[in-house]
Amino acid sequence: MTERGSQRWFVLLLIVVMISALSVVVVRQLNRVSFYQAQKTQAQRDDLSIEWRQLMAEYSTWRLEHKVENEVRADRGLNPPQDERIRTLKLAKGEH
Repeated sequence: MTERGSQRWFVLLLIVVMISALSVVVVRQLNRVSFYQAQKTQAQRDDLSIEWRQLMAEYSTWRLEHKVENEVRADRGLNPPQDERIRTLKLAKGEH
């Protein structure tokens, strides 16, 4: 091989090594971005999971209150008083 031929090979290998190094940098950055997105998505999932549990507990509470109210009306015949039968009392000063 001539000196000129070996220089060409050297330049070609140098270009290949530089492209490879640049590819490594780009892939590492893409991995960082993907990892950040994954962490962010998992945090959102956790927040939504907590909110879902809270909503289900609230739904269960409302459903239980409605069920108790319906059973009391059906079994005992109790109904809420009519508006004209409700009276508000004012406490004297110092009474709790």
